[in-house]
Amino acid sequence: MPMIMRAKYTKVGMMKYLSHLDLVRLFERAFRRAEIPLAFTQGFNPHPMVSFASPLSIGVSSEAEYFDLVLSTPLDAKEFTQRMNDTLPEGIHINAARLYSTNKLTSLMKESALLSYRIEGHSNIPLQLEALDESISSFLAQPEILIEKTIKKNKYKHRKQNKSVTVNIRSLIHSFNIKSVKENFFTAELEIYNYDSGTVKPLIVCQNWIRFSELQICQEDLTFHRTEVCRKNSQESFEAILSSDSYS
Repeated sequence: MPMIMRAKYTKVGMMKYLSHLDLVRLFERAFRRAEIPLAFTQGFNPHPMVSFASPLSIGVSSEAEYFDLVLSTPLDAKEFTQRMNDTLPEGIHINAARLYSTNKLTSLMKESALLSYRIEGHSNIPLQLEALDESISSFLAQPEILIEKTIKKNKYKHRKQNKSVTVNIRSLIHSFNIKSVKENFFTAELEIYNYDSGTVKPLIVCQNWIRFSELQICQEDLTFHRTEVCRKNSQESFEAILSSDSYS
């Protein structure tokens, strides 16, 4: 029976500028070099059966990215991790893996319910923790945080149509907190829901917060780092899809 290897990996350093398509190609080459027993799609151009969770925007680093890989034969999770890490380039590293039978695993797209980020930024003037906390409280107290979103529509094959819609992103924000302030620099944590109907980029949340609060924070210098992708467990609380350094 085909098996699924679920893996958690980091994407840091220069690798954060790698597009999702290039990342998929990188992993496909790494699977072959590591001699992973792959299962392939059928058809004229077969390729490894791999799926990824919630692709990152270019320029966002992460310590909690996930993929599911279908194997043609079982492989020990520790051996899989060692083979892959011996092959992957600097900045991409497998830090957890687990082998599942195909009839017991929910897809990553359905599992990914909450996205957690660490945000770092600075201002041209000294920052105060209390003032930033108050600005976020006021920002989140709004019943609506409206943005304009462009939806691409292909009504006709010979031409593309774009439609602009207004979206309320307040319901997508689970939590937003300032963690530390040192002179002109701050660190924040942001948790965003990942619904079937969509999610919102952390940059958009921060841009709207800065604009609403009239803060002198340099938007172009904000950095974003995904710290976890969580699922809902049977107690309806959020937990990591895989804990780091777990193998089974």
